Amino acid sequence: MKKVLFSSILTIALCLSLIAGSTFALFTDEQEYTIEATAAKVDFVATIDDQILYSRDIAQTNTFANGGTAVFTGNTLTLTNITPGDKVVFDIELENKSNVDIKYYLNWTATGDLMSGTTPLVISAVDSVDGVVSNLGDADYTAWAANAPKERTLTVTVELPEVAGNEYQEDTATINFTVFAVQGNG
Repeated sequence: MKKVLFSSILTIALCLSLIAGSTFALFTDEQEYTIEATAAKVDFVATIDDQILYSRDIAQTNTFANGGTAVFTGNTLTLTNITPGDKVVFDIELENKSNVDIKYYLNWTATGDLMSGTTPLVISAVDSVDGVVSNLGDADYTAWAANAPKERTLTVTVELPEVAGNEYQEDTATINFTVFAVQGNG
């Protein structure tokens, strides 16, 4: 019986060593791949510059002809005591710091009595690159390719038309401009 038991144990041990040996005797190969990803950057800077005042299409030095003013403080333009025929023209300088194609648009919202009626404030903008007069308030994007010039200028005009009547005296308006950029395929 000892002999049979020893033979059985020996047979089991041999089988185990064959199984273990065959497991480690397989041919193998391995490949490793690394994927590196960097996200794009949509970035631009908008600054206000080159303010010019006009009264009835005649350039003024520091104030409108009737004493009104246009003063920038930070990103706020304050027009005080404007009269019919007064307008301010200023540039919004855009610098594209993106590393991909972008599209941008200039949008505005306005509130107040000077924005209602038959002769409200007139607002327009002209793009220096393509000369397009923007219909402000529309969300029409202007393409700006990454390899295009890195700077462009939007020339904005805000004017109280000469035909504005007495009903606009002491009326006010607040106009908020937003320059919005999105990736070129957005």
